[in-house]
Amino acid sequence: MLFRSATLVVKSPGIPEKAAIVGALREKGIELVSEIEFASWFTRGEIIAITGTNGKTTTTLLTYHLLRTAGLDAALGGNVGKSFAANVAERESSIHVLELSSFQLDDIRRFRPRIAGAGIAAGAAPSTRSASRRFGAHAYPISRARAQHRREQAHELRVRACVRACVLSSHPPPSSRP
Repeated sequence: MLFRSATLVVKSPGIPEKAAIVGALREKGIELVSEIEFASWFTRGEIIAITGTNGKTTTTLLTYHLLRTAGLDAALGGNVGKSFAANVAERESSIHVLELSSFQLDDIRRFRPRIAGAGIAAGAAPSTRSASRRFGAHAYPISRARAQHRREQAHELRVRACVRACVLSSHPPPSSRP
């Protein structure tokens, strides 16, 4: 097999989950991550992720335009503009505005956009309802990751407050675990 010594593979969203190579990699226990997940590990910029069945491109382009017009350093990526990984590799931006398809959200683990939005069509045709269910399934990991991020931030704030209080009062700090 081509990936004998690999421990991690970055999967293109164009490779279907049913592809034999994906099954073989999963069977060998090799971690697969999306390009979106991988690129997110290497940016310090804030991420605005826009997904859904309706209005992704319009919302993404409008958001990008508003940020740039306001003078902010924003990059456009995902399904519009360059890939997120190319943006991160070429030049770090303070904000990444990403249009993401459900396929790009496959195999995300720790991807935590600062802002996430999903446009889902209500009362649409059967094919759109199927797509809506698929997007809904991907909105959950994003919201779960955001909730975990908020818990980590809250814990960090509690620890900082405790340390400040202990330094000011010269008492030993209590356990930092909630």
